[in-house]
Amino acid sequence: MAGIAGNLLAVRERDEMLSGWTWLFQRITAFFLILVLGVHFWILHYQNPGEILVYADAARRLQTALFLTVDSLLLAFGLFHALNGLHNVLEDFNVRSRSITFVLLLVGVGLFIMGIYSLWQFV
Repeated sequence: MAGIAGNLLAVRERDEMLSGWTWLFQRITAFFLILVLGVHFWILHYQNPGEILVYADAARRLQTALFLTVDSLLLAFGLFHALNGLHNVLEDFNVRSRSITFVLLLVGVGLFIMGIYSLWQFV
């Protein structure tokens, strides 16, 4: 009986430690989302005011390493932040399951791969 209780306690400690890391990374991604979105908006809307943005210009920009990096970071940080936030909301409503965490992880990885594939079509 003590072995089962010890294992449950170890699982709980591991879950709490993981929860602490996801909490910290949620705040870090929020900071970088604000920073990178600010850079993104400044470059697209304020660097050349009055410029009409057309598809060819957007495609040309996505061929540069800077825009590819910025958009890839936005994708990664945004996906983590959104899906971890959704996971936290579900936990607040006592919807706790490892299968939900696994599904959210699969959705995140799938959307990230699709997004990166889409961005690399311009290279």
